Amino acid sequence: MKIICRDVSFSYGEKQILRGLNFTLQPGSRTALMGPSGCGKTTLLRLLAGLERPDTGSIAGLPPEGVAMVFQENRLVGQLTLLDNLSLVAPRRPARELETLLLELGLGEEAGRYPAELSGGMKRRAAIARAAAFQSPLMLLDEPFTGLDEQNRERAARFLLHHARGRVLFAVTHDPAEARLLDAQILQMRDLGRNDEK
Repeated sequence: MKIICRDVSFSYGEKQILRGLNFTLQPGSRTALMGPSGCGKTTLLRLLAGLERPDTGSIAGLPPEGVAMVFQENRLVGQLTLLDNLSLVAPRRPARELETLLLELGLGEEAGRYPAELSGGMKRRAAIARAAAFQSPLMLLDEPFTGLDEQNRERAARFLLHHARGRVLFAVTHDPAEARLLDAQILQMRDLGRNDEK
């Protein structure tokens, strides 16, 4: 699955956020998008996720079934256990498969607990597990390692590389070290306005 953005522009009201973006994401690619705060990285993720639509231009190749996404915020459903949060996005997957995802991230004993009972790092790992549970060919990550210590950051990166195999992985990060953990090609936001493919 190839994703092609052509001349994509987007504004919030009268404030233009993105102007004339052109790039291509190849099947199975891993890309880390970098750039200063406020330059539109999260907005671009929202466009790729189908949560916003470009004002002009087009995005071709987005999966019709939706995307797997780790938002900046964990966005876990507080009334559901961790296992049920995963089941919510992957209702056809057996519970044992979803439990295995939590186990791989060190959350095996937390499957029956609720988000409010967990630390920030645990919630973040649960959000990563939930994204992996949804088997879309496109995985979008917005600062996926926020709140994780070094050991859990490395563990989460290994997990993502394993479960993103064969998918397009597109991550926003401020840290080149995190891009390296994901074995991702670094793409600078300032370069996307050129009329060439990345």
